[in-house]
This record gives sequence, C-alpha cells and structure tokens, in this order.
Amino acid sequence: MATSVNLNDVGDIVYVRLAQGEVAETRAFGDDRLVDVNAAGGVLGAEFICAEGKIDLQGMPEQDRIRDALLASASQGFLMLSNPPHTDDQSIIRSESVSAQ
Repeated sequence: MATSVNLNDVGDIVYVRLAQGEVAETRAFGDDRLVDVNAAGGVLGAEFICAEGKIDLQGMPEQDRIRDALLASASQGFLMLSNPPHTDDQSIIRSESVSAQ
C-alpha cells in the first residue's frame, strides 16, 4: 500500500498513513503527536494535532517515511524548508493554500 496524507482542517489534524493494519496501540509523543502501531510494533501511521504552521518530526519513529509522504503531498500545500528558523531540518511547514478534503 502506498502512503497517504489526509488533512482535516476542522481540527487542523494531519494523518500520515504508512501501512494498512489493525491498530494495537497509539503512542503519544507530546500533546500533539500520536503514532499508531500494530501488535508487532510496526508503525501504521502518525497523527499531528493542531498542525498549523509546522509538523515537528523530531524524535518520531519512521521520520524519513513520514517526511517523504508529506513531501509527496506537496500538491496539498505542504512545503519543506531546508533551514526554517527555530526548527530542525525535519520540520514541515504548511502553506496557506491547503484546502479541505
């Protein structure tokens, strides 16, 4: 299955699906980052709540795959900045042109 990125503008939530499967556990990475894993510990997807402005991938499992999925969704309004101020180089900045899906 190909990865997918879904945006819910109502809660400013971004979900990156990396794989199909049954969610056995949702792990929190702070207050606004969640990762769904299967029974074997494999990452199924990541949810970013209140993602307005940026998505911080620091410390997240599967950072490269999540970043790649977000970059592939550039037509949905995501931009990657090589050196955004006050963030690490793996932060994703969302443009204002994102439309609800």
